[in-house]
Amino acid sequence: MPDLGSRIVLYHAIRSARQLGLSYAQMQRKLFEDTGIRLSKASISYWLRGIHDPSGSLNRFHPDPSPELSYEIGVALSDGKINVRDYHREILLSVTDKDFASEFGICLGRVLGRGEPYKSQVERKKSQMDSAGVNHPSPQISQLQLVQSKKVD
Repeated sequence: MPDLGSRIVLYHAIRSARQLGLSYAQMQRKLFEDTGIRLSKASISYWLRGIHDPSGSLNRFHPDPSPELSYEIGVALSDGKINVRDYHREILLSVTDKDFASEFGICLGRVLGRGEPYKSQVERKKSQMDSAGVNHPSPQISQLQLVQSKKVD
């Protein structure tokens, strides 16, 4: 499967082809001729009908100021950890306080617009509570990573 940037380009190409009145088979053929990528008719259909979009299951992050966002930034810069791999971003928290981990999961769920909070997991060997969270290409999280890397202990 193409990377996120390529999928977004494909998505816009499909939307444009639909406005020209092309059928799914014609869109599929044109896309393959133009890009060398064969996209299934099902993917084309799902994208056009709004069932799926090119971002897949990524969380959408809108950095609207809120107490929950402030809390998440504070935790990420102090006790948390941010992992960055390609376009994958992940916020992790490993603590011994169950209430702290639980509140982190609740606030993270609100910031990401989830219907339910992220759940904490206990690591048996360490007796620590782990909460994990994000999977999205947000530049704001990248900026947090830069700020975290400059932190002085």
